[in-house]
Amino acid sequence: MFVINEDKSIYITRGDVAFFSVKSITETGEAYKFQAGEVVRFKVFEKKACENVVLSKDFGIEAETEEVTIYLEEKDTKIGDVISKPVDYWYEVELNPYTDPQTILGYDEDGAKVFRLYPEGNEAEDSDPITPEDIPVVDEELSLTSTRPVQNQAIARAIVSVREDCTNFVNSEIKYLRDYSKEMFVTNVQTVGSELEWVHPPMESGVEYRLAERFMGKPVYVKTFLETFDETLLPKFELLLGDVKMESIIDYGGCFFNPTTGAILAFPFSAKGNNIYSSTYISHNTIAVIASKHVEDSPVVKEIYYSGVKMWIKYTKTTD
Repeated sequence: MFVINEDKSIYITRGDVAFFSVKSITETGEAYKFQAGEVVRFKVFEKKACENVVLSKDFGIEAETEEVTIYLEEKDTKIGDVISKPVDYWYEVELNPYTDPQTILGYDEDGAKVFRLYPEGNEAEDSDPITPEDIPVVDEELSLTSTRPVQNQAIARAIVSVREDCTNFVNSEIKYLRDYSKEMFVTNVQTVGSELEWVHPPMESGVEYRLAERFMGKPVYVKTFLETFDETLLPKFELLLGDVKMESIIDYGGCFFNPTTGAILAFPFSAKGNNIYSSTYISHNTIAVIASKHVEDSPVVKEIYYSGVKMWIKYTKTTD
């Protein structure tokens, strides 16, 4: 059972869940806007002994809002030992208890706000027995002063259950992704001195990666180049590698492509040899790709493929 009465007293069965909203007003009578970072505390204590707190639960504000949802779980309302008759406590709602505490709801000119705890297995005298009509219905009657405690309680249980299931699922997924990402990073990257060395680099265009391999005792690097050309440059393309201070080129590969259509030539070129469509030559920091007669004699191939080059190069550097 869970009921909020007109005098704002709360009646709840020990071990039940509760779900309700809290609002506040400013000195001018306008609705107070809770801000991100603020905290609302719901606190229950022994009557006439505010220092003896039996329940205290904080709710952080994530975004500006005019109302804050308070939800009490089963473990929250299992206050003290098992009881055989109703026990009255007092409660209050406090804003920003750690920084600038202000009581939103509590002892005022109308007296204390009662938090009455009923024994488990019993309901308040004014509660109706559960009937087929007590199917949860979300409508305007389910307010802070609901006269339908059974439906209110049922919906509260359902919402808290869904909230817990979603939270547990999200937390498990975050943990999995965190652990997986950490494992992949550890197995894919290693630290040598102050340098990161990659086993399988992501190969972003224009980015130089230091690899976890050696050539003649020197670190090996890899870099991807992506260039587009005017087809009038055929039959020869020149790909400038820039100031990468290469010492030895260990391996390379690539293909022609059309940046507009995404079409890629089925015969890539590599350091292992030329193909019927092109020959590749490297001189200093320039790679020359020379199209064969097959391309010059085929306007279709020339138009479809020969407007760009994707290429990767492995090398050592003079600076190591």
